[in-house]
Amino acid sequence: MSAMSFSRQHGVHYQTFIAWLRKSRENSSSEVSGPAFAEILLDGPATVNSSAVLRIVLPCGTVIELTSRAALPLALELLSNLRRPC
Repeated sequence: MSAMSFSRQHGVHYQTFIAWLRKSRENSSSEVSGPAFAEILLDGPATVNSSAVLRIVLPCGTVIELTSRAALPLALELLSNLRRPC
């Protein structure tokens, strides 16, 4: 599937997807191999005033739950550091 087709099918702007790919390729030489993308399943429609929890389940069984958008940058940093070799 082409990058353009993938972007359309998943509702991601093409330029955003290309930037993700470029960043992934730049970082791939220094990171542990693993899936570059993961499927996210949503249980229902999201609303602005929703008290939904974003649950991230790692392959080892560890679960990270985010209850605030403000925690997203911290979660991203945590997950990025977990992928780096010690």
